[in-house]
Amino acid sequence: MLGFSLAALMVSTTKAVPTQVSAIGVSLTLEDQRVVLLGLAVLIAYFVLAFSFYGMKDIVAWRKSISFSDRTTRNRRKKATRG
Repeated sequence: MLGFSLAALMVSTTKAVPTQVSAIGVSLTLEDQRVVLLGLAVLIAYFVLAFSFYGMKDIVAWRKSISFSDRTTRNRRKKATRG
């Protein structure tokens, strides 16, 4: 995610879109460049949504564990004062 975000930041800041990927021997036309940029945007959006989803899931689990811990503590205190 960090790598894709860095690449998107570099492209958006410098307005430089690669025209050739020499490592795999591919030349990109203007339409191909748009597709690459769209793919990059979709990939980053997916990572942001997945990160947000898992973050919310962790927050809910954390809050449930805190709530359970509070109830357990209160029950123990009630038993200790009774007995």
